[in-house]
Amino acid sequence: MKRFLLICALFIVTSCSITFHKDSLLHESLPNQHFPLCSKDRENAEKIMALDWTNFADEKNYRRVSFQMKARDTGQKKNDVVKGELLLQKSPFDHKALIVLIPGMGENVSTKGSAEVLANAGFDVVRFRSGISIFEKRLLENKTNLSPEEFRAFVARGSKIIRNRACDYVMMIRYLDNRFGYEYVGVSGVSLGGIFAALIAAEEQKIQDVLMMISGGNIAEVLRTSTERPIAEIRDLVEKKFTGSNEDLWKILKEELAIAEPLARADSLCGKRVRIIANHWDSVIRPRYSREFRSASCADDYEVILFPPGHYGSGLLLWIPMLRLELFNGFLPYPRSFDTVSDINLRFFQKTLH
Repeated sequence: MKRFLLICALFIVTSCSITFHKDSLLHESLPNQHFPLCSKDRENAEKIMALDWTNFADEKNYRRVSFQMKARDTGQKKNDVVKGELLLQKSPFDHKALIVLIPGMGENVSTKGSAEVLANAGFDVVRFRSGISIFEKRLLENKTNLSPEEFRAFVARGSKIIRNRACDYVMMIRYLDNRFGYEYVGVSGVSLGGIFAALIAAEEQKIQDVLMMISGGNIAEVLRTSTERPIAEIRDLVEKKFTGSNEDLWKILKEELAIAEPLARADSLCGKRVRIIANHWDSVIRPRYSREFRSASCADDYEVILFPPGHYGSGLLLWIPMLRLELFNGFLPYPRSFDTVSDINLRFFQKTLH
């Protein structure tokens, strides 16, 4: 019996979260980027979409339509093709609110289950399933030395990939909005998907509500401090071969990533409803980067999960029922609810969009 109680106590302690309400938080200032991220000539998605409106799966409350866009032809399929599915209400009069679900590096985190729950609740949903390859290790492996100019070109290439994918998402949202005339649009993303959610919400005025889970801003600092193996391997390779100073290296990284940096556009989200869920023990996107974004974006709610397994453990945690705690008068936590990621999405968007 004692062992059982100990296990229960451990689950509660390591699977809980605390919600903080608005306060003043300091963040490293970046130049605000107020020019458009996406060019207007990419708004017409019909020219590059393979979407057959007559080929759909008929569910009880909605129809499911798969789509695929070949947005460009660089030879890197992951970055050229965007795919996913639309879950659309059957009645032509029910297309009032659209929810956009954006995955992280994996295709299903934040989308599987959530899309169906949201569609059954009366929302149209676009679920993206596309992976992405931003910084390729192979481009560095055959180099003996890496000059500042070569490194700048390498980072600029990755920054362009981020920008292109964000604009692909925006293009799909505008296409659907032009077709159905939504009253409200909301976006939800986990990890890298949360970064994209912030970028497209800053770009697209129609988006009113943003849910970022296990995510944040300041991409250059994320790359500098992350313990994720693929990131660490590329970072070690760059530091070993870079012929300039360490100061030059990080200066170049920040400069070239500025165009795709959500923190630099975060003030465009002031006036929108933003909710951020971070993990205290996240070693990939550390909580200080989500706090920076929270402050810059005027986010209403900021919640910290206490879950030692870290970034990828957070993704797992969001799939299972989680005891969530909230600060009472700034001091005492009290039980809030048991939630899965589907519950989190539904609760947030039902409150803000309905």
